[in-house]
Amino acid sequence: MFRKSFVFKCLIFTALMGLLAKAFYRPLVYSHGWYDFGLAGVLPNFFWAMFNFFCFVFFMSPQKAFYATAIANILYEFDQLKPDGIEDLVIASSGRTFDPYDILATLAGVAISYLILKREIAFFSGNGVKD
Repeated sequence: MFRKSFVFKCLIFTALMGLLAKAFYRPLVYSHGWYDFGLAGVLPNFFWAMFNFFCFVFFMSPQKAFYATAIANILYEFDQLKPDGIEDLVIASSGRTFDPYDILATLAGVAISYLILKREIAFFSGNGVKD
């Protein structure tokens, strides 16, 4: 089993990092025209996927949380496609955009979160440390 305090700390960390990436890092990179290999565009989604995974872990097993998070975030990304086609990949009413790199960021975020939690479980499973 894992310590709930560890998961809670991961929730706080990923929420803060996601907010920092979206509110400060992205505008900074875009306003200065810096090339950061596209990280400014995908980092918020990366941390959002991690945050979602750690939320789901409170209610289900890590394996189920992995699939639930990946499927939910990918479905959200596809929901941003235009209903009448994919001409310019932008929903006119909301301004949301479909980005295939966000799907990769989601998968990376969920996979890294899963590995972090598995490491936590392996490290504390034999030590009798419980929350």
